[in-house]
Amino acid sequence: MLSWYHDNMADSPLLTDFEAGTIDSSTFGHREHVRVIWELIHAYGTLGAVSRFESSLKRITAAAGHPEKYHATITHAFAFLVGERLAEQGPLNWEEFTQTNADLFEWPNRTMQRMYPDDTLSGPVARKTFVMPLSRAIAPSGTEVAP
Repeated sequence: MLSWYHDNMADSPLLTDFEAGTIDSSTFGHREHVRVIWELIHAYGTLGAVSRFESSLKRITAAAGHPEKYHATITHAFAFLVGERLAEQGPLNWEEFTQTNADLFEWPNRTMQRMYPDDTLSGPVARKTFVMPLSRAIAPSGTEVAP
């Protein structure tokens, strides 16, 4: 996957601006978030991409005066979803990826809503750290679990 990236995407201005923290946060919407994580996964693999994306996104939201906008669970879950799709589908170009994975570009995202109850995503724990999908189903012993 890395050689495909270097042959096709190595000079991406979006990724360069994102990692430098110079991206305009007012025009950096959901689609652009997905594009950057897609590029990072091609360049660094899923785990490397998550680390780079998280640190850059935290810097960008803080620089914009809105560090509270960073959401760890959404960030990580989307990265892992994109990584999983790329592993299943192979090295699709961006246009092919968007057409094949239209569900990832909806916002609010129904795929995310199937994985997480609203009260989980809106909670403070999910905002500051990655929460496993449907983690209430694997709550500690003796804890009441909602269906």
